[in-house]
Amino acid sequence: MIDYRMPPVNAEYLHARLPRAKLDLIDDGHFIWEDAADEYASIVTTWWDTGLQDRLKALSCSVRGVMGR
Repeated sequence: MIDYRMPPVNAEYLHARLPRAKLDLIDDGHFIWEDAADEYASIVTTWWDTGLQDRLKALSCSVRGVMGR
């Protein structure tokens, strides 16, 4: 099912321009958190447990380096 309000080409455009971005496309409607709740929750939970935490650690190291700590 294609979401005509937000077509995949928009996500692909951003993905190509954002460093370290990961693109997950779910073939369902506009309200993905309702229409494909389990798959959406799995992707968000994985991002929260791995990608976000890794990025926050990297940012913390960068800030400490700049601040001289």
